[in-house]
Amino acid sequence: MITNRSFGFLVFLLGLAGCGDVPMVQVSGTVKYKGNDLPAGVIFFDPDASIKDAPQGYALIKDGKFSTAESGGRPVKPGKYTVRIDGFDGKPGNELPLGKKLFSDYTVTKEITPPAATIEFDIK
Repeated sequence: MITNRSFGFLVFLLGLAGCGDVPMVQVSGTVKYKGNDLPAGVIFFDPDASIKDAPQGYALIKDGKFSTAESGGRPVKPGKYTVRIDGFDGKPGNELPLGKKLFSDYTVTKEITPPAATIEFDIK
């Protein structure tokens, strides 16, 4: 028989079980290169050491837009990230699925906060 006291304790225990779960944040946004939408690219979100058990996030960039919720991307935990972007011309060729490289390792630090983050990049 479950009493009010034991029911309250059970609810408390269930609440504790969920305390360790940190919600993942979907990140989306735009990338411009020399004033125009970046034709193709990849964006990586490398977590700061202060974020425990955080996987690297990533997304593909197409026509200047990206979203970790699409195209096999991976969301991130809230916190500080080093963001790296590799840009391509978007004209696929032999062994170049995203085209010729325009630039690599554009790097900036960003704070990602829930529930979702939208970031704009303008690479000169």
